[in-house]
Amino acid sequence: MSDLKEEATKIVKVLSLKWPPIAGRFSDDAEEKGSLKRKMSICQALRIARHENLVMALSKENCPCPGGRHFTGFEIVPIETLAPAVTTARHKVYDSVNTALTSIRRQPQPEKRGNYFTMGPLEKFRTSPDIVFLFVNPAQADRMLGLISFNGAEPFMYYPGKQHMLNDNECSCQEQT
Repeated sequence: MSDLKEEATKIVKVLSLKWPPIAGRFSDDAEEKGSLKRKMSICQALRIARHENLVMALSKENCPCPGGRHFTGFEIVPIETLAPAVTTARHKVYDSVNTALTSIRRQPQPEKRGNYFTMGPLEKFRTSPDIVFLFVNPAQADRMLGLISFNGAEPFMYYPGKQHMLNDNECSCQEQT
């Protein structure tokens, strides 16, 4: 079993995920196996990777979504074009154009990180990804925050009657007064 397949299995088990982690990697050539023939948005590629367990490769040429091209760094889209594109019924990222303009102006400009963005199930990747997407519910998100907050990232159990303090890399519990 590959290291990434083992990691994906661990992540699914510890967080009780419904879907496996989806990995993404930027590159100058489509290094992971993935189809470049089909035109699709980033959102569509995520759904396909998640539900069909396939690896997808995207580029400026096969990603028709201006928001997807912008946020992946394939093409920096002018904010006046981008804001309306991410408020449509099909790609409703923001509630209104004004909200989109306000938010996007505060965000750092995306950087070009490669000509291709390959995404698919983490277990199918041969090389380390640049990003991993986890589809979680609020309880799972809370658990993730707990796991990354403590040394060793071991599962953390919260006991309401105790106060947890971290001292010299050890967790000690003291009764609350």
